[in-house]
Amino acid sequence: MATFTSPQVDGNQVFKPFPDGNIGVRYAKLTISAAPNASDVYQMVDVFAGETVHNVKVKSSDLDTNGSPALVFDIGDGGDVDRFIDGSTVGQAGTADHEDANAAPYTYTADDTVDMLCTVAPGTDVTSGTLEMWVYVS
Repeated sequence: MATFTSPQVDGNQVFKPFPDGNIGVRYAKLTISAAPNASDVYQMVDVFAGETVHNVKVKSSDLDTNGSPALVFDIGDGGDVDRFIDGSTVGQAGTADHEDANAAPYTYTADDTVDMLCTVAPGTDVTSGTLEMWVYVS
């Protein structure tokens, strides 16, 4: 298991709409240089204590070129690895995905990151590509 951080997390994103009630969007793009492995964590976007996440969208390049792709990501945080999206196949063919319909807005009590966790490794490794994430916060 490895943990990777986007440049946005490394730079500690500064836009903080809280406490005014404004909704803002945090965006991160991470270029990967190694094939995802099961249990790899990609820390994509910062969230801060007191903020509420209203929606999450993710996009990936094709990171699994197998004719029968297997790559699966959960999208969540340090407290719940699939808080927003459970079992996304976004990396199997280079597509986009968005928050599960049953996910409610979530208010954070401590600083955290919204992460992509590789739960199933790809059928055929692709060693370069991109992961993108948009998080809607207030």
